[in-house]
Amino acid sequence: MQLFNRYVSPRGLTVFGCEIMLIFGSVAVAARAHGVAADVSADVWKIAFVTGLCQICFYFNDLYDLTVVHSSRELLIRLLQAAGAASIIIALLYLLMPSLAIGNGIFVSSLVIFLVAIVG
Repeated sequence: MQLFNRYVSPRGLTVFGCEIMLIFGSVAVAARAHGVAADVSADVWKIAFVTGLCQICFYFNDLYDLTVVHSSRELLIRLLQAAGAASIIIALLYLLMPSLAIGNGIFVSSLVIFLVAIVG
């Protein structure tokens, strides 16, 4: 399939779409579990920002190039590296712009939920 004059495999596109739903859902579940966002619709743009940033980190860590990753161990290492990079970037952005923060501990909780869901 051609997308922006570049070949994209349907499998990679499916993985990308599922991960968007998993990241967005895990942040929303963590926000509700912490009781910070009783109305998640007020923070949708913040959750979408975190989701987009995580997806960019996954893309730059070659998680969507399925020809590069040859074993499940290598996939897990790349996933943890991308999650770590996303965590550092989000922490720095939260320090620079506190209005981006959803709440205390929500990103860490959502990261745990997301990583368990991906590995499962």
